[in-house]
Amino acid sequence: MNKIIIIGLCVLIQYIGEANALQSMQIPVSPMQAQKIYREGILPSGEILIASTQKDVQLEGEYAACASCHRRSGMGTSEGQLIIPPITRDRLFEAKVLGRKDRFMFVSKGAQTRPAYNEVRLERAIRQGVDPAGREFSQLMPRYDLSTENMQALIAYVKTLNSDQGIGLTDKEIHFSTIITPNTTTAQEKALLDVLELGIKEKNAGTRHETRRATGAPWVRDWKYEAYRKWVLHVWKLTGPEETWSKQLEQFYTQQPVFAMLSGLIENGSDIIQHFCEQHEMPCLFPNVKMPQIIDTNYYTFYFSNGILLDAKVLAKYLDEKQKKNKNSLQQIVQIYRSSSTGAILAEEFSEQLKAKSAQKYKLMNRIVVEQEKIDAIFWQQIQKKYPDALLAIWLSKKDLNKLDALAETWTSSTAQIIFSSVITPGWAEIIPSSLKANVLAVHQFVPPSIMQRHIINSNDWLEMRRIVSSEQLIQTNAYFTLRLLGKVMMHIRDNFSREYFIELLEHMTEKMLVSSVFPRLTLGPGQRFASKGAYILGFLQPTSPLPEPVSQWIIP
Repeated sequence: MNKIIIIGLCVLIQYIGEANALQSMQIPVSPMQAQKIYREGILPSGEILIASTQKDVQLEGEYAACASCHRRSGMGTSEGQLIIPPITRDRLFEAKVLGRKDRFMFVSKGAQTRPAYNEVRLERAIRQGVDPAGREFSQLMPRYDLSTENMQALIAYVKTLNSDQGIGLTDKEIHFSTIITPNTTTAQEKALLDVLELGIKEKNAGTRHETRRATGAPWVRDWKYEAYRKWVLHVWKLTGPEETWSKQLEQFYTQQPVFAMLSGLIENGSDIIQHFCEQHEMPCLFPNVKMPQIIDTNYYTFYFSNGILLDAKVLAKYLDEKQKKNKNSLQQIVQIYRSSSTGAILAEEFSEQLKAKSAQKYKLMNRIVVEQEKIDAIFWQQIQKKYPDALLAIWLSKKDLNKLDALAETWTSSTAQIIFSSVITPGWAEIIPSSLKANVLAVHQFVPPSIMQRHIINSNDWLEMRRIVSSEQLIQTNAYFTLRLLGKVMMHIRDNFSREYFIELLEHMTEKMLVSSVFPRLTLGPGQRFASKGAYILGFLQPTSPLPEPVSQWIIP
């Protein structure tokens, strides 16, 4: 009997040893997996993160992720009277006091104070909702029952949340860049750089005493000056084919890292620029693009709008609602565009959107203009003869429309319409013959022309006072808005130079700007990357009207 017990004990000891050995051989949680726990609520096993709040309310996945409340930066947020505190390394692992340690005016005991966290205290806070002073958190703070490995990995990741990343800045300077791609005209480049360079020069001159204020200001006001750095702009001008742009961007960035990219002229290849920004986790603010090419993940790149893809969605919604209201019979739509142009992309997206909404109500056809084909008077006469009652969706550049008069000469239909895109054909209203005005519409994402100058009076006054003259008003106005927004965010960022925190402030402050862009209203929320989300349909109210006016409400698809 004793022999059997001894053998059993030996087997048990061997089993425990093997189990411990297997446990020690477990693959540790990688930093990337820990990041997914924090940001997305996904465990290394692929299972979703589960937490409980209000004692019995269960949260799962992204709703249980730490970033959903403490934000990606770890800097927290607020909603009404509820304040979500920062959990960055420099906040957690230092004692919380009231007042200022550096001014020797502080209290370290009592309400709203606590000892510094360590790993043991932080684990207790995550599991049980108790801070280092023994106070229980609000019931809104989720409690997490994580494995030891996942808990250690999450704590290790929280330690990497730093409010001062130091990328693209020194004690005295903060570096920014703007990107200019090939196929940009000299006038466009000059319009952009005139605004950016002079705006930054004036900002630096106007705040040249901020350094002195930062060291000598009263403690109740010195937060305004902690963020001060001299702004330095670098122009990254790309050359050659698109395949070489990524390498060029890496060379620029290696030579001088920048904190963020400002504005820019990106005629094509926006996906390359966006991929670069996502790879380096670098904010890219409002580049001028006709068609943002969104990659799978986009957190760091902001656009004014979704460009021509937004036009397609707005037009499809407008026509669908028009058909429902008027109950018209089947109507023919003919899209006219060049084979290798942004018009071709707009045509494809519009076809998909219309098919999803009104497949049975419209007969859609395409008239593709090959590369060497001329668009002359004969071309338009043939279009009118072949499609006399169709809606002509003309996705062509302005230079292709210099013979549009020929269409007016043969136009006989009172029901057919012509529609343009203000993104594809800026200035389209200037070339419309009076006899066609009653039949012309346009998708227009911007402020209507009749009130545009009043809407952008701030930027116009700034440009006029500095004698900056250019026909590229859209580029100049958007660059001016971007600079103003940047200045506002940098003032409120204080000394928390985290790119993620910068983005969170940007999301919050965009709609609060008093300075206007060429868009009617710009708003952002958490995770939103298109600031303008709709468009008007414009038309001429009278054949003698000099400017088109909205014939629809603001349409958000």
